[in-house]
Amino acid sequence: MGEDTLGLLGDEVVRLVGAYPRQPLSDIWGDLLTTQDQIFRTLEGGRVRQPSKLRDLNYQAAVVSFLVAKGFNDLEDRAQAMTMTRVAAACARDAEHQGLMRSSKACGH
Repeated sequence: MGEDTLGLLGDEVVRLVGAYPRQPLSDIWGDLLTTQDQIFRTLEGGRVRQPSKLRDLNYQAAVVSFLVAKGFNDLEDRAQAMTMTRVAAACARDAEHQGLMRSSKACGH
């Protein structure tokens, strides 16, 4: 996995975090789901081996999954929101990110 690909994923996560509170969900929903899918495919592909890069990807997966959970909650799909919150919590644990792990506990996971 090249640095460019990881950098592009990181840039897209930053863009989505900034866009979420400013743009209608319908404008960014597809990008959120696509980015989440790309991050998980990258993680599951096994091509990233450096621990620091794996942590970064898991952090990005947690952030995007929390945004997707919020989106499902906004769409009033509580079951999917709960599932995505659990996914985000698992990714936060894998990233060893204390702040995101506390956030997931605050959500009840």
